Amino acid sequence: EDSITIPNTGDVQSLCTRIEYAVYNKENPQVLVKHKRYKSEDLNIDFGIVYDSLPMGNYEIRLLAHSSATNELTENSLTFDEVTDAFYNQTSITIGSGESISKEINLQRIVGRVEFMATDAIQSNLKQFEIQLTGYPNKFNLLTGKGIQSVNEVTINHLFTAEETGKVNNIHSLLSFIPEENKSMGVKLTATDTLDRYLWSYSIGSVIPQVNKILRYSGKLYSPRSSSESLNLFLENINWGDSINISLDN
Repeated sequence: EDSITIPNTGDVQSLCTRIEYAVYNKENPQVLVKHKRYKSEDLNIDFGIVYDSLPMGNYEIRLLAHSSATNELTENSLTFDEVTDAFYNQTSITIGSGESISKEINLQRIVGRVEFMATDAIQSNLKQFEIQLTGYPNKFNLLTGKGIQSVNEVTINHLFTAEETGKVNNIHSLLSFIPEENKSMGVKLTATDTLDRYLWSYSIGSVIPQVNKILRYSGKLYSPRSSSESLNLFLENINWGDSINISLDN
């Protein structure tokens, strides 16, 4: 077996705590040859560098950097309890006889961020803000580099504290893998008060996360809106990518 060293460049080490290293045979790319998981807290490794030995042959290598402490690999797909910032690369490597290879690989961000910004202030009677997601792509296909949608509804809750009272432009956010083409997820937003009464609810039928971009919805999230009010959508450049603005009418 010959050796291969893969240092990844950029700021992945400062943004992620896990690296998934998966090796496939190029002639049979559906079959996983090897999988290793590297953790930043392991003191006996140089986190950000993959050392390996492989027999002669042609290989497809997949690298995924993330920070999720809990995930499971099944049939070439990783399922995450929580989607974190994540970076990915797929590359081909040919190993010859007695050959030692050192190859630098740049990983690219493969998640999008979805935000919901409240233009109204947090009142003292506000208890909870709930985000219900259908078709949420919280699984990642190592072969395609795309997200796989969950068959179950995913709920994200935020319980307000007394210290948050009076805050405006409060943001609720989530990260998402990018779904396959023409796939979207549904979102339902709900605010409840301390007596568990609904203050506000809004459904968005089609949300499509975009890689390396922040998709921001802004409007009143915690109080009833008049029929003339709308929820605005902004795709913003906040240290990620380009921006477009779209208005969503009720």
